[in-house]
Amino acid sequence: MDLSYVYSVVLALCLPISAIGQNNYGLYHQLCNKADSLVYEKQYKAALETFEQAFNRVDYVHSNKYKDAYDLSIQMGDYEKAFGFGKMVLIHSGQPKYLKTKSRKFKKSTFFSLLQDSTSLFLEQYQKRINEEYSQLIDSLYFIDQRIVRKNKSVKGDWQIDEATLSMTPSELDSSNWVSLHQAIQQFGFPSEERVGREAHENAYIILLHNIRMKKNEAHHQEFIDYMKSGEYLPYYFYFWYEQYCTEVKGQTFFSLWDGDTSEENLKRIDLNRRKFYLKGVSSWKVRKGRRRYRPKEKW
Repeated sequence: MDLSYVYSVVLALCLPISAIGQNNYGLYHQLCNKADSLVYEKQYKAALETFEQAFNRVDYVHSNKYKDAYDLSIQMGDYEKAFGFGKMVLIHSGQPKYLKTKSRKFKKSTFFSLLQDSTSLFLEQYQKRINEEYSQLIDSLYFIDQRIVRKNKSVKGDWQIDEATLSMTPSELDSSNWVSLHQAIQQFGFPSEERVGREAHENAYIILLHNIRMKKNEAHHQEFIDYMKSGEYLPYYFYFWYEQYCTEVKGQTFFSLWDGDTSEENLKRIDLNRRKFYLKGVSSWKVRKGRRRYRPKEKW
């Protein structure tokens, strides 16, 4: 392989990427869903083209979508594109572990070596992009949520919090965490992956899940629906707490078949709800034999 050509490609890929999207996150999610379906149907070339169409619709692409395109490019043997998508996985997630692959051919390629050698550079770009203060605040709230309230000892952190000095009950700590996070959202903006990084974004989702699903917080629902429409909040995360809210507060499913009702009328209702909030429709499911439940044919 001509190394001068490879390095010229790398240089071009290291330059800032200009924003060409129109921030149409509805279409973006629809196209990503379509690409996933094409992968399931083994139409790999069309799937990758569809991912690229989706990425051109927005200014910020979520790292899990870049990861899907990265894996697909490797599968197709297009290692140049795999390098470009892998670079963006690092810059947007800050997580080198997402570059792991079982492809021996790609691991032996010059593009993979260059990706490994450039990792520190791309992680520096990630670090400069995120709001470190906001990310650390979310990390501390997540530590309280998991380690102190729910006694999850697998969660580690550098936060020196003496549990004996805490006068609040677990329920009160949950509420305090929610208030602190919501106040931070008003100050810094929604803790999107773009703003705080992937790990902090996921940790914020856990805190939101435990609180916003409650009836007492339903006045805030539209606020978080708006965050999803602006691309800051992933439909996948919205799905979980809103489904729990609907089943626990309203007594009816909204996105799922947790109630086992597989009637055509209910399937139509759920399909409309899912598509309204950028999730895959029920056509992406198939019935498990002998059971009145559906499961996805492919990942969300």
